[in-house]
Amino acid sequence: MNRKRPEPIAVPEEKKASYVLSLQPNKRPLPPEEDSASSRNAGEASTSGGGAASTSPRQRGTGATEGLTPDDFEELCVIGQGSSGVAKKVRNRRDGRHMVLKVIQFDVSSDTVRKQVTTELRTLYGADHPNVVRYYAAFFDNGAITIAMEYCDAGSLADLLKARAKQYQQQQHRSLQQQASQKAAAAAAAKGAAATAAAPTAAVGSSSAPSDVPLPGPGLPEPVIAHLARQLVAGLHYLHKELKVVHRDIKPSNLLLNGAGEVKISDFGVSGQLASSVSNCLSWVGTVTYMSPERIKGDSYSFDSDLWSLGLTLLECALGRFPYPPPGETGVNLGFWELLEYIVVEPPPSLPPDQFSSELVDFIAQCLQKDAKARPSVAALAQHPFLKMHPDASLREVLEPVLSAAATAEGTEAAAAGAAGAKPAAGK
Repeated sequence: MNRKRPEPIAVPEEKKASYVLSLQPNKRPLPPEEDSASSRNAGEASTSGGGAASTSPRQRGTGATEGLTPDDFEELCVIGQGSSGVAKKVRNRRDGRHMVLKVIQFDVSSDTVRKQVTTELRTLYGADHPNVVRYYAAFFDNGAITIAMEYCDAGSLADLLKARAKQYQQQQHRSLQQQASQKAAAAAAAKGAAATAAAPTAAVGSSSAPSDVPLPGPGLPEPVIAHLARQLVAGLHYLHKELKVVHRDIKPSNLLLNGAGEVKISDFGVSGQLASSVSNCLSWVGTVTYMSPERIKGDSYSFDSDLWSLGLTLLECALGRFPYPPPGETGVNLGFWELLEYIVVEPPPSLPPDQFSSELVDFIAQCLQKDAKARPSVAALAQHPFLKMHPDASLREVLEPVLSAAATAEGTEAAAAGAAGAKPAAGK
């Protein structure tokens, strides 16, 4: 028996399960919201995106990035995932440009939450600064928000620090091998076994490439840290002063790098509704350990909480490891909750003054003031003498291992994709 298919239920536009969010402020203005300074805590920067509302839509999105839809992207690979979602590297079919899609599980069934998140996304879209990641579009589909954003080909600062530490460990291992070979050669020579001594000597020469310049330590060189700090302070100044945004999650994995040596701040938010979910794509634990003491305690906080996280990040760059426990405290093994208590109760970590310039030591000390009121504003920090040092510094030299690894991984992915595409044909 043939039954007539029922007509589809008419769903109001704002209730559809799948749609493209209109992010340009002049296309769909939101209703005004209460946003006086007295109506929010110190850490709650404008949730209405007041700083972004005055920012006109970017002129760069003409054609290739204007009016993007989910069908405009070709998925290449997954580059990160966590409890709240996944980050994918994609290709824009319009112009072949690589981008990142962050797919975040997020319940926006509530009109209030949906408006708040939409406002927050518009603020992301309105951000236009060379040291802030660009956001191009956002889509809403069956309980998930997908954000299209700029792709940075050198990964994150966390990737760079891992590569640097690995390179240092490999050099240390080769150095130990050379020392052992030289001792064996000396012992053999002492016994008059010249032939036996020649073989280890040859091995020594082949174990280290001529271009393998010894690293002084696992951390980044101070000129590179100055180069990073200048760009990060500039990006934070823009977020704090222009967009009125507290980032809330400054850490190495949220600081992206490209082959041109630029540093870009990613995953910033306004209300915190979306920011926490975006960050959870990687690690909630990592997020908390870079928090300022006042945030860990649950106190009110403001823009200066970002400066604590900045100081901790740059300290990690200098040391080549997470700064807790502080240098010199050997044998201290902190669990997660013990670490949080340590951050709140104990004095902040610092750089050894005999190994680094006084300017860098003071710059980090200014950021890592336990009392938030004692920290300088980002505008004052921009005038610090350390940021004027090493004006010609670059990231290119330290980025080489990261870019090489990325190129190798991309080639492997392309080969795997080609092999997967060839299998059906082979089976015919």
